[in-house]
Amino acid sequence: MALSKKITDNRGIVANYHKIYSVINNGGDLTVEVHSYASEDYRNKENNAKKLFERQFEIGEKLSELSAIPVEKRTKEDTETIEKLFAESERLNINANDTDCAICKATYTLRLAEGEEVSFKQIYNKLKALDAFKGAKDI
Repeated sequence: MALSKKITDNRGIVANYHKIYSVINNGGDLTVEVHSYASEDYRNKENNAKKLFERQFEIGEKLSELSAIPVEKRTKEDTETIEKLFAESERLNINANDTDCAICKATYTLRLAEGEEVSFKQIYNKLKALDAFKGAKDI
């Protein structure tokens, strides 16, 4: 779930897709961080980049493990695995900056009624009651 609304920031950059990034329940209040994107495509691009970045991290850990084996004790399989992992890492060629496509990040404090249950749908409805998201549509 996300919200759709055209919002132009103070730099003139337009965001149309708004997604809850994190929620912290502080008793009677919720602290909600919302990330805004030009479109859902950029959010998907960010998710894909994060997966690639995680894979690159896994490759780095495996390479460190294999590189710790003295050369004279490495098996042919170890050497082939090192070569394959280096090649895969070069193909991925991603850095941490590619994992953040949000145009804007904002934090909102939302009040909870006593005993009120919390769900993402409910949080999005509370966000739509704020001036920033009035008229936003669920997507």
